[in-house]
Amino acid sequence: MGSQKLWESRRLSPFRVSSLTAEVSFRRLRQALLPAALSLAVLSGCGGKESSRTLGIDGYVYVPQQVGLSGVSLENFQIVDGYIYYRSGDYDSGTDLRRFPAEELLSQETPVLPSGESLFGADNPTEHIQDFTVSPDGCLYYLEYRSSPGEASALRPLEPDGTEADGGDAGRGYVLAKQGPDGVEAFCVSLAGHATAVAWGGQDTAYVLSDGFLYCIDGKGRLLDRISLEDGWGTLLEGESGRVYYDPLDSGNAVFEITSDGTLNRLPGPYALGGSFAGSREGLLYSSNDGRLYRYAADSADWEALLRWGDSNLAVRSIWETLLVSEDKMVVCFPVPEQTNVLKKECYILTRTPAGELPEKQVLVMAGCNIYERMEQYVMAFNRSSETYHITIEYCDMDSLDAALVSSDPPDLINLTDMDYTKYGEKDALEDLEPWLTESSLLDREDFPEAILEACTVKGRLVCIPDEMYCTTVVGRTSQVGAGAGWTAADVMALAEDNPQAELFLHNNFTLMVRELFRDYILGEYVDWENGECSFDGEEFLSFIRWVAEHSDAEDSGEVPMEAGIGTMPKERLLSIWSHVLSLDHLLYERAYFGEEVIAVGYPTADGSVSHHGTAINHLGIVAASKQKEGAWQFIESFLSREDGAYTFLPARMDRLEEMADALLPEEGTESVEMKIHIRIPDGADESYTGMEREELDAVFAVIEAADYTPVREKEEQVIDIILEEMSPCLTGAKTYQEAAAIVQNRVRVLLGENR
Repeated sequence: MGSQKLWESRRLSPFRVSSLTAEVSFRRLRQALLPAALSLAVLSGCGGKESSRTLGIDGYVYVPQQVGLSGVSLENFQIVDGYIYYRSGDYDSGTDLRRFPAEELLSQETPVLPSGESLFGADNPTEHIQDFTVSPDGCLYYLEYRSSPGEASALRPLEPDGTEADGGDAGRGYVLAKQGPDGVEAFCVSLAGHATAVAWGGQDTAYVLSDGFLYCIDGKGRLLDRISLEDGWGTLLEGESGRVYYDPLDSGNAVFEITSDGTLNRLPGPYALGGSFAGSREGLLYSSNDGRLYRYAADSADWEALLRWGDSNLAVRSIWETLLVSEDKMVVCFPVPEQTNVLKKECYILTRTPAGELPEKQVLVMAGCNIYERMEQYVMAFNRSSETYHITIEYCDMDSLDAALVSSDPPDLINLTDMDYTKYGEKDALEDLEPWLTESSLLDREDFPEAILEACTVKGRLVCIPDEMYCTTVVGRTSQVGAGAGWTAADVMALAEDNPQAELFLHNNFTLMVRELFRDYILGEYVDWENGECSFDGEEFLSFIRWVAEHSDAEDSGEVPMEAGIGTMPKERLLSIWSHVLSLDHLLYERAYFGEEVIAVGYPTADGSVSHHGTAINHLGIVAASKQKEGAWQFIESFLSREDGAYTFLPARMDRLEEMADALLPEEGTESVEMKIHIRIPDGADESYTGMEREELDAVFAVIEAADYTPVREKEEQVIDIILEEMSPCLTGAKTYQEAAAIVQNRVRVLLGENR
């Protein structure tokens, strides 16, 4: 595949955060669903069938040996009759199908991927091969896109009533071709629509997926069956004995076996929180989100755990390919992001080895519910370099984590991303990291923004330290909201009244008004957290909530208020209430998007103080009951002090932030015209800058330093949930505002009185 860009640039237009929407926007929903979903898992996490302190499964570890790719592009590989087949090339130069003997790769002391031989002769060039498969007798079936007409016959599928359906112009567009073991083409038929996948189905048949239909085609290119799919955007996977599975994009953690009578039988994955499937004629494979690789045995309808990726020091995510060469060897390929945020493919030979033959190390366990890829990659790098320690990652739900912390063998490290770690800090379940930080020769307290360390301090103890962070805030035009950050709910209302023809924000509905825009104001104005009191039944709250309802478009549209970043911000819209500060030049993009000067004004509060929301990522803590605290701190210290660190978000180290800021400043005393920042908004701005002014950087640092990085408290969420549950029916007249407010008052008062 070659190098593939993870992002086009570190500095993209505001819509660059759209790919993070699921990760960022529904964090609270994910936290709520996590325990229920994981209770269904085969392996519950934080201690499954095999001990976290013991490497391997059934006493064996798959030891990795990296394969040099030597610039060879490698995709869609499979093994048939001792040969490894793969697709090479790209869209620009064209694609090719090649093969080489598996033994040629496996027998090398320092393995390098052989380029092998092409399956096509010089007189049979190909354009773009979409997918391919090889039957056990060596027949090649491949999908190819051809931009010009050829001499191939058209596929005219016979419908059940005997009529014929037009298959399109012969040889133009997508075609399915079959080539015999002797290299002679057996047939080539054109396909209507956009064909995406082909699979061998046994008994001289092939299945093709195209535009919502599944075609079963015999060895002579004749249509045997056509199956309509509800969602045809997916892929086909091969299993044992000619079995074929349909894997839709939104699979719900399941694939569907295609039976001989054309029905689809649902096959769920073995891990309730999900994973990804891959085809294998030795048995369908499944890489789960608990870090294990499973194989499906169709005869017994059972999933078998083959390995834990972490035992092999590999961080394998959802994009992966695996060849089961034998019971003792497999080949795995997967992309890894480099510092430049470019995906580079890596390939390894894995050899099944008795765990007792490996060098002995002290095994530490890191537990977490949501562990980012950067963290996984560093854990694997640490394991490879350390002669003393091995970190095993255990993916947990909250219930199993709580149980593990009070067990006789608790985890040593906790990745607290997306967790309310204050509950652990209040129970003294986490080690105080302040003494460790003070004694460190690699880290200083001054390396981190004080606001972040304050948020990580519970009962005077520094319970964790993060590696990355980002901020979320409200951005508006200075011509409308002024040049200073911080405002009240009354200021927001006045802005709306001054602009009666405009909407406040994108998807301006009641739920987002309460949960996002006015959240801080509600929790600060109507709840006395210190004394456990609330005032939701007074006229002030009733007046406020009526105003919110009157200025809402609907109860809930189900959409998130993420601006698309296309063109410019409509004049009819006043605020961007979900602006994610992921880079230091973020406000430049907002200025380009709004088309005028902007300010991060923050979320409205009861007293008008500045409020930006901060989110810490990859914050690590040490379990107070751990017997491996020295090793746990060595890992934390190594991770946070790494010099070659690449970041998905913003670094949570002040010195790294300042280095990034210095790199964005214009170079003084030189004639350099190098453009350091490029802003490209589709249908909008296209601007380049040699750097940022110090005032522009200060505006972003002001957001970072003023943001509150304290995790969302469960009771705060419950208060907002109660308000939405009880007040939403008022929009349709199902309840009066007075009735709903009285219920809110009683429910919140009871909630505040719990555990006081």
